[in-house]
Formats: sequence, structure tokens, C-alpha cells
Amino acid sequence: MADPHVVALLLAVAAADGDAPARRLPPVTTVCRAVRAHTCWTEPGESRCPTGEVFRIVIDGPGRTDVATALDDCRKPSGSQ
Repeated sequence: MADPHVVALLLAVAAADGDAPARRLPPVTTVCRAVRAHTCWTEPGESRCPTGEVFRIVIDGPGRTDVATALDDCRKPSGSQ
């Protein structure tokens, strides 16, 4: 028997207007951190943070404070978030 949630999802996709223009995703910034060095920085777009680890990926754009908030959170001592 098919999962009712999957069936509902498939019906919704089938009923969607296939001719509607795709929405453009908002730009993102990746906040990276190096735990041992206690540093945080940003990488444009969706990044794997080649010299550290991904702390958070946030929406970026005019008037948004997500990047600044994520950097502040990243710089807080462990356990205080």
C-alpha cells in the first residue's frame, strides 16, 4: 500500500502548473569556522568551506541581517548559542 503522504505529494506535483516560470532562489552566503583557530568567516554562495567546516548557510541580500547574526553566533563560545 502506498504511503498517503507520498501519494498526496505526487498528486500536488502533478496538479502544479508546469508552464509557470521557476522562481529564482535568493542568494546565500556560507558562514565557515575553524574550531581550533577560533575563527569564523564567510564564503560566497553555497560552499563546503575548504579550510574549515560549515557553520551555517544563510540568505543574503540588501536589508538582511542573517549573515551578521550567523557570524556573531559562530564567534560565541561553545555552548552559549
